[in-house]
Amino acid sequence: MSAPDVGSILRVPGRLSYGPTNTASLQTDYPHGGTALGLVGEVAIRPVDPVFVETAQEWGGAPVDLLEGGPRWVLDFKLRELEASALGAIFPCYAAGTFGGPVLKYVANGAVRPGFRVGTVVSVVLVFTPDSPDDYPMLLVRRAVPAVQETALLALRGNLGVSIPARFYATPDTNKAVFDYGVRRELVL
Repeated sequence: MSAPDVGSILRVPGRLSYGPTNTASLQTDYPHGGTALGLVGEVAIRPVDPVFVETAQEWGGAPVDLLEGGPRWVLDFKLRELEASALGAIFPCYAAGTFGGPVLKYVANGAVRPGFRVGTVVSVVLVFTPDSPDDYPMLLVRRAVPAVQETALLALRGNLGVSIPARFYATPDTNKAVFDYGVRRELVL
């Protein structure tokens, strides 16, 4: 094994888009026939509750085994601007303002109420495109459902930059596919 080299750490800047419709569109330039999500940062996909720890009370609560929790994946990122198409994909309550500016409007007992099935109304194909999509892996989430209620934080202080944390659950499409992670030439939509 060669000596570790800090300079070889992968730094993969990229952008998010939603709505590409087929494999041919993935081969085109960003946003791949879809819609750009504006400026985003800290993009990561990770499993949620991947395992449950089984403990034994007779051994003082020590872990004895792990139980598989199922394939639940979330894509987290920070939206760094109030951009209309991004807000429309993230918030089911988004509406354009009278003068064209973005408006998030929550109304008690409005369209978004307890028991509302978000995925039946708002689900998108999400794509993370690295700046060099033929050299670094892309991420294709086949049916992403926004879960803004788990992450929403609208920073209102003047010394904080505007950013809205966003979360999408990666859910199975009609073919039971959840996401693909690989170089562009290997991805099929």
